[in-house]
Amino acid sequence: MQFELSFDLLQLPLKFKRYCYSIELKDQNDFIHILNDDVICKKLLLNSNSQRPIYKIKEQFKELMDIDLVAHYKSIDITPICYYHKTYPIDLKNIYDPPFMLYTKGKVEYLHESIAKLAIVGTRSVTDMSEQIVKRIVDESLMENFIIVSGLAKGIDSITHGHVDELNGKTIAVIAGGHQYHYPKCTMSIRKQLESNHLVVSEYPPMVAPKKWMYPMRNRIISGLSRGVVIIQAKEKSGSLITLDCALDQNRDAFCVPGSILDETFSGNNLKIQEGAYPILSASDILSYYHLV
Repeated sequence: MQFELSFDLLQLPLKFKRYCYSIELKDQNDFIHILNDDVICKKLLLNSNSQRPIYKIKEQFKELMDIDLVAHYKSIDITPICYYHKTYPIDLKNIYDPPFMLYTKGKVEYLHESIAKLAIVGTRSVTDMSEQIVKRIVDESLMENFIIVSGLAKGIDSITHGHVDELNGKTIAVIAGGHQYHYPKCTMSIRKQLESNHLVVSEYPPMVAPKKWMYPMRNRIISGLSRGVVIIQAKEKSGSLITLDCALDQNRDAFCVPGSILDETFSGNNLKIQEGAYPILSASDILSYYHLV
């Protein structure tokens, strides 16, 4: 694990990491061998946005290998899971661009429980109606059959996590950025509950601050962990629709709550239903779809 953590902290280009997945990179000797291959480095490293010289990467790697990263993460209650480890979620492993490492805080066993996972996401601009819809969809019957996944964002995400917690269900939050950071502040209290009673996951090392581009990137993990994705309420250009698009790319099921054609806050839902997403009015519709009732 020391090697994998050091490798991940180097923050190398994604196309280089994908190459490493393909050859099942296992230890530091394999890594140094790749760095000594001029053809591979020129194609996958030196022509990328990361213009660090190879010698600099080697120096940084050696420095990281000299730090007991395993003990450090343990001291801050973070459990890293590498792509190659047997506890890495199979569903996530099978997507096009799985994270090399998952940094988890809380009940890591949620990732490999036999119970299926269902993602629920939606608008950040919550109304009383939005909240009622969440509670209608996320009810006790759903909790018996699914672990609920969401993104801990303001709005539908945080309401979903909170309602699952109230119902004594199980929920996983996928965050953008490392565990030492939190955004937005208004969801900090629910995050603490999730770290204690459920699970919070990031693909980034703890000290990596969240950046704007990380939010759409984390959506592929939300859908990748899940059997299907539910959109509660979203406008046509809502970021939550990215999660639904990821789900379709990953051959997951797509569900949407329909809304009035006069209400633009449901325009994204209605568009996706028109494109083929399955319309739902209650938890029982999801359970019926999966033949669980």
